[in-house]
Amino acid sequence: MFCSAREVKAADPYVITIGVVPGQLRYDVIEFEVIAGSQMVVTFDNNGLMPHNLLFTQPGKAMNVVNLAMAMGADGYTQGYVPENDQVLTSVGLMEAGQKQTIEFVAPSEVGVYQFVCTFPGHGNIMQGVMKVLAAGSELKKPLRRKVAKVAKQEGPPNDGSGLNALPMGSREKPLVMRTFMPNPIRVRSVFPNHGRGKATPAYSPNTGHDVDGYIDAGIGFPAAVGVSYGKGLSVCWDTTECRFMYAWRDGFLNMENYWGAGTGDRRKSFDYVPRLNGRLVFLAEEASPLALTPGVFGAPQYKGFRLRKDGVPEFLYSVGSVLVAESIEPGSVAGEIRWHFSIKHAPAGVMLGFGEKMKSRIKTTDGKWNGVVLTINNGAEKDFTLLLTASETVVPRAAALPEVGN
Repeated sequence: MFCSAREVKAADPYVITIGVVPGQLRYDVIEFEVIAGSQMVVTFDNNGLMPHNLLFTQPGKAMNVVNLAMAMGADGYTQGYVPENDQVLTSVGLMEAGQKQTIEFVAPSEVGVYQFVCTFPGHGNIMQGVMKVLAAGSELKKPLRRKVAKVAKQEGPPNDGSGLNALPMGSREKPLVMRTFMPNPIRVRSVFPNHGRGKATPAYSPNTGHDVDGYIDAGIGFPAAVGVSYGKGLSVCWDTTECRFMYAWRDGFLNMENYWGAGTGDRRKSFDYVPRLNGRLVFLAEEASPLALTPGVFGAPQYKGFRLRKDGVPEFLYSVGSVLVAESIEPGSVAGEIRWHFSIKHAPAGVMLGFGEKMKSRIKTTDGKWNGVVLTINNGAEKDFTLLLTASETVVPRAAALPEVGN
């Protein structure tokens, strides 16, 4: 598919830098165009907050390559999660946050829509872009880039000029949204049926480059979750694999020091990608997805991304079966209240939400009708409703917030 160097005509190379949207699993380039057979110089700048790589794939093969990378198991990290397969055209291996690398190659000789993707575990289903290869003589458009919003001012200790703050914090006026690994304090298996299908892997030492004694528990964290900080009053975790609200806590957000390090970043405690929770848990999901009883809901959910409202609150978009959902979680109008909003389409038979007795006692809603622990919403073809959840005033045991809860 690639031209050889002898087939390249003398011309200026096509030069592009592909970066990362900080705090999100997104490249900053959505798509770009090149001429078939042209020389290319691509710089991958990992200006994000966690490891990423960059693989160019054959048309329509990005998810195949993602699955091949996942199948590498314990060897994946040392090989940059780059599988040896002809579906991979060229690649930049795993780059830690702040690193960059430039590669030179020749664009494919065949016209088509090619892809680029990050195959680090949990990233590939959404961290993708498009490389359009056009015929000679075509006029190239400028790369289509994402508009990167300014990150809300973070509270916490000084960052000593490093540009990183290991204790990030948002506010009600400017929520901080982070795509990141998240701790998994939940030990009820029915909450995450689509998680943890992989096996425990040998522990790895970045200092030696080899596996060491012991194993890493596959359930230690959610690899592709979203953490949202509204300040000390409320923080939430929403998981993109299960497409659901997992837990909430208050009096802090995340401690990233184990991975980001402190100050200039040279005081990293470990290469542990899972941050620690600061504060105390006030809500934990303890049952199967509330939407599981809704007619038309079947199979694993499909995450579509999130969009920010004008006030900065993220709306999580996903489908499950034939049902389309937009969901948001934010502080309520009174202290200790969580506003949990749903907009649901393609549920003509109504929405049925199932909760346990304990959970039901904490929910207030002006929509729908309760039948035992099942809430039925049937207010038209498009269901738009809000649940008001009372945060627990009982401190959740710290032992539940594995791997740990910070002070």
